[in-house]
Amino acid sequence: MKKYLLLPLMVACMLFSSCSNYTEIEDLIIVSGAAIDFDAQTGDYNVTAEIIDLQSSSGRENSYQTTYIESEGASLAEAIAAMSRIAGRQLYWGHAGVFILSRSVLEHSIRPVLDWFMRDAAARLSSMVVAAGTAKASEVYKLQSPVQKSISMSLEQILDNFHTAESRTAIDVNELINLCGVKGCAICMPVVNAEKNVDTDLLVIDSYAVLQEDMLSGIYTGADAVYLMLLLENPLQNVITVEIPSHHTVVRIQALEHSVSLEVSEQDGGLHAAITLTVNVSIVGSEGEDSAIRDREGNRILTDAAAEKIAAGCSAVIERDQQEFRADILGIGRHISRTDPELWRLLAEAWDEHYARMDWEICVDVNIDKSGETSPINDQEVVS
Repeated sequence: MKKYLLLPLMVACMLFSSCSNYTEIEDLIIVSGAAIDFDAQTGDYNVTAEIIDLQSSSGRENSYQTTYIESEGASLAEAIAAMSRIAGRQLYWGHAGVFILSRSVLEHSIRPVLDWFMRDAAARLSSMVVAAGTAKASEVYKLQSPVQKSISMSLEQILDNFHTAESRTAIDVNELINLCGVKGCAICMPVVNAEKNVDTDLLVIDSYAVLQEDMLSGIYTGADAVYLMLLLENPLQNVITVEIPSHHTVVRIQALEHSVSLEVSEQDGGLHAAITLTVNVSIVGSEGEDSAIRDREGNRILTDAAAEKIAAGCSAVIERDQQEFRADILGIGRHISRTDPELWRLLAEAWDEHYARMDWEICVDVNIDKSGETSPINDQEVVS
């Protein structure tokens, strides 16, 4: 889009307009994003920067070309500094919208990455951060996008749909800095993978990495990722298949608006969390004898079955986090620290253990907004 080309030009003009410190736009290298890998054996960082080549642009939309610069160093700062020596020109990081971190970086620690952002004056704290599902983060740049030539710009456009005040399934550098090292709140990071489409490997976000403080705890994939998004109030739509054996019917529903509320109390000397998930859905398809679920009673059976399916899926996600990851994906510890600071002071030091032993229950309320087909329930009150 034109705004992606105009933005760096405008920023560069503002930053380098004085006579004593003037830099021509053609003397800058515009970085649209970077992939960061870590070699656990050598301790070196490898950085691949995606470059927007404005010199090859004809001025038309999407007429620019993308190129790549790769460098390495004993620290992230050294690897990035080496890029300017390799390129022979100054790199402009103020336009870098997305940074891709390899699993090796997440398993080591994200602190060195955040440290570079805090120290480099040109680094953009609003840059989004994703994890690479590929063996190396740099391999994401080999994928294709149907949206933009630039992989970084494509990811930025996709992540804009994830990033809302309510959702915690897309994250930027500033949020990472605030959450890194904080007990009682997990960091959930989208994972970029390759998906075969005809003969092309397209980039997709299909799973989520969960970090406890500054290191990777685990990754949710498949159906688990769908229910994690519901728990974290992701605004993107998800399709869930609901089977109703009594009516020989399978219905596919799409989650629309949804909300999560949390209440934590002390019961019998332990912690108890009450989780309430309200989901508005539409029917997007069905198989079998679905006419039987189109009246008031059938609609109640469908919403009950959908609520049971969602509750089971969300329960599996919470149980895995509680027993395996111990990352506190719902931010229960943070909730306690806000609502009962005295109690949190008693729990904070050993929160991982308290969280693992915590009792909880989940209640799911499903409402059908649209049936997806012409039927009586479109004009009737929905009973849930």
